Amino acid sequence: MSISLSNAFFASTPPKIALGRLPKLVSACVSALLITAPQLPVRSQTPLPSLITQANPQPSKSLSPAATAERIKRLDAAVLTVDNGSNEKPENSIGTLRRLADAYSELGEQARAIELLERSELIASENSAALYSYPRTVARIASYYSGIGEVATAQRLLEQAVELSLTSPNERLRPYAIGDIAKAYSLIDDPDITQSGLATLLELVTDADSPLWKTRTPFAPTQLIDAYRQLDNAAEANKGLSKLLEIKQQQATAIAHGTPESLSIATLGQFATAYGQQGNTESAEKLLDQAVELVQNSEENGRRFYDIGKIAAAYGDLDDVATAEQALADLTKLSQSTTLPFEREKRAEADELRVSFARIEYDLAALLPVAIAYSKLGNRSKAQEVLTPLTERFSAFEEAGILAGGLIYIEPLARTYKEIGDIQGQQAILKQVFAAVPALQKSASKGLNIADVTPGYLGIGTLVTGYLETEEDEIVQARLQILEDFFKQIRFSEGGFSGQLTGLASAAITRGDEATAHRLMTEAMQLLGTPEDQLIPDDSRFSVVRVGGENFEQVQHSKVLRNMARNYGSIKDEQMRQAGLEATQQLAAKLLKPELRSEIDDVIVRAYAGI
Repeated sequence: MSISLSNAFFASTPPKIALGRLPKLVSACVSALLITAPQLPVRSQTPLPSLITQANPQPSKSLSPAATAERIKRLDAAVLTVDNGSNEKPENSIGTLRRLADAYSELGEQARAIELLERSELIASENSAALYSYPRTVARIASYYSGIGEVATAQRLLEQAVELSLTSPNERLRPYAIGDIAKAYSLIDDPDITQSGLATLLELVTDADSPLWKTRTPFAPTQLIDAYRQLDNAAEANKGLSKLLEIKQQQATAIAHGTPESLSIATLGQFATAYGQQGNTESAEKLLDQAVELVQNSEENGRRFYDIGKIAAAYGDLDDVATAEQALADLTKLSQSTTLPFEREKRAEADELRVSFARIEYDLAALLPVAIAYSKLGNRSKAQEVLTPLTERFSAFEEAGILAGGLIYIEPLARTYKEIGDIQGQQAILKQVFAAVPALQKSASKGLNIADVTPGYLGIGTLVTGYLETEEDEIVQARLQILEDFFKQIRFSEGGFSGQLTGLASAAITRGDEATAHRLMTEAMQLLGTPEDQLIPDDSRFSVVRVGGENFEQVQHSKVLRNMARNYGSIKDEQMRQAGLEATQQLAAKLLKPELRSEIDDVIVRAYAGI
């Protein structure tokens, strides 16, 4: 199981701190020593799927006739919630219909599944002006059809999406729609349709008279490049990639006002990866040579480390192992020899630990991809050799009592150990994570703890991931207790303690511990709506997150109840699920105004249906 929750463990609490800023989770005296680094994230800040909003488990394909009939009855009830959801956003209604269609299809009710997707087409059409991009929505619905095996319909909708994208009044979004269409074609389980569809898109982006070019420079969507990377036909893939590379070069030249301009390192790396995976080692190496030259001549700052990581990742896909390993060794040396601006300041020379802490984010950005690339090339020992110094640095932070401030950085290291197949190394790192909890708790208990106002949030995702990734059952229970104590004592979510316990229950469900999840949510229900729950206080520092003004508590209660219902919808034990959903509905009736209560009722009906 590999689940990362650093940035999205709580759906209602998006982190507002740029990951590149050092977390303020150390004591005041240590905080004074640390240097705040530039805002360059170790990981993408794109929200990851929260466990609270996880997809519910799919029904067994061996259900008895009676169980199948009951399942269909519940799905039919859930369909009515879409009919009743007049205030629901079109995108949400379409997403719900997609989940319902998948469920019906798995039960053999294909006609019903198709009917629901046809309804999603109608919703999209009727709300085309309100959607961010109607052509992109049509492409998404096409992928839903292909997901239930309706390939011909998917193809028809993708052809329609192409026409819509060329005539869309929102000219700025036209090229991006082509990217979504390319992704949808790559998901179709028919290589001929995929290849033909991508060829059509390729012709559009390479034709200078294409409507796509009328309002902007030549443009090749990254999804189209990625789709060709995955194409089964290597000859066609390499031909398409070469044409797309020409477009990217034209785009770079146009942006530079007619002067030939080098492609970005990210673009060179993406094409090199695609060529490498399609067996075109020669083309991949030429592009990587250009990328290496660019990074060698770049300014010595934080960005260089991220560029090294992008190049290293591409080398992991080369067939020429000797060349790739030599390049990775050179990139490692370049990373180690790069001096950051704060390291050149005299005050930085006084404390090596301070410098090491401030630099760790950048070294991870460069060296973790190097280790993964070595592993993909079949050299795990070399990958471990790259990771060992990083692990030793975190051990030094632990000895100095400042590891709590680096929890956000330790998670990608643990994840990399797992990715290279070193589970023992991963588990050793996770042990360090939980050893830092007392210091984290001590620091966080000194003030209010939410989002970027105070420090308690940033390390939580790492702790939950550590619990989910722990191998031994006995250790799992001990770590669950550590988390439970923390979640009951330190407030880091605007949803209060009830929201935090509901989030922890979601993690317990993911581990298959439904009894613990039920217990945690029962405790959360007892807290919800009481003064002990501690929602955000009436404090000016929280004005931004206090959305809804006077209705703030109602909105927060609604979010927690919604997440409770979704959690119970994921529980397989029928008796426990029903008891939990009944209790959730009763609590909603007690705490919420009619309009919010109606929304929770719909969520509960869908939870009964398992969607």
